[in-house]
Amino acid sequence: MSGLDVDALAQEIRRVDGDHSLGAGALAEALLPFLSAVGQKAGTVEEPEPMTAAEVRLENLKQMAAYAGPIVSFEFRAPYYLASCDRCGWVGSSEHCGTDSFGDDSDCYCPRCHASGADCGKVAAAVECRPAPSVAEAAERNAIAMALARLDGVTLKDVKATVGDASDANNWRTYLGRADDFSRYMEAQG
Repeated sequence: MSGLDVDALAQEIRRVDGDHSLGAGALAEALLPFLSAVGQKAGTVEEPEPMTAAEVRLENLKQMAAYAGPIVSFEFRAPYYLASCDRCGWVGSSEHCGTDSFGDDSDCYCPRCHASGADCGKVAAAVECRPAPSVAEAAERNAIAMALARLDGVTLKDVKATVGDASDANNWRTYLGRADDFSRYMEAQG
């Protein structure tokens, strides 16, 4: 997009949607006169050179490293739902997912690796029929998982601070499953 003054564009965005009330389509429509005036017609944006497989992998790794949220969290609140990514192992509230900007969740993007389909990952699908745990239940479950992991000599990173590879998420999944098994066993014992 050579020839486009980014500061002028930012000022025009503030002018037409300063209160951030327009959706993506309405904002694009409101910006068309400005873009036309500076010689930028819709569809004339220069396409970047295609990235090699190594460049794509490097960009994906950069995006995952930049993600600062938890890799595994089973906490969510209405109207959101549990989402998960089969690509990188992220599990969390759909509140954190990006969408295709059409006003619905027809395609949710993982906040960690930006892969599509985070709304229908295997982990989320496996637990969607279970009621959401309360904050106290989730804390107890996490404590049991951490204790079981310590017995095996495994250190589970705090899910609120975990920024790492998918093995961290896999360890949490393993020990949360064991914590559930332990809790069911204890309930059965009375």
